[in-house]
Amino acid sequence: MTIYHMSAYQKKLAFISACGEYTRFLTPQDLMDLLSVSRATAYRMRKDGKFNSAQREILEFKLFGLIPGWHGWRIEPGELIDPTGYRYSMGDIQSIPLLKSMSRTINT
Repeated sequence: MTIYHMSAYQKKLAFISACGEYTRFLTPQDLMDLLSVSRATAYRMRKDGKFNSAQREILEFKLFGLIPGWHGWRIEPGELIDPTGYRYSMGDIQSIPLLKSMSRTINT
C-alpha cells in the first residue's frame, strides 16, 4: 500500500517508524552534527536508539527532504529517489566518482 492511500494516523506511524529505521544508519558524528549534541550524548543515543520528541522532530526534518536543495527527494531502504521518481541504488551513487574520472580521462 502506498502512503497516499493511508489515513493521517497511519501516515504519522509510517513517518515515525521510518525515522527510527534510518537512525540506525547514523554514526555518532552524524548525530553530533545533526542534533548539536555532545559526543557522549551521541554515543548514548546511538547505543540506546532513544531520542526525545524534539530530537526526533529535528531528525525527521533533516532526514526527509526539508534540507535546502533536497526538496522532493526521498530515502527508502537501499535507495535514494529523486523528485521525478528515478531510483538510485547505493551502487549507482558509489559509481559517480568513477564515471566522473572516466569522463575527464576521455575529454582530455
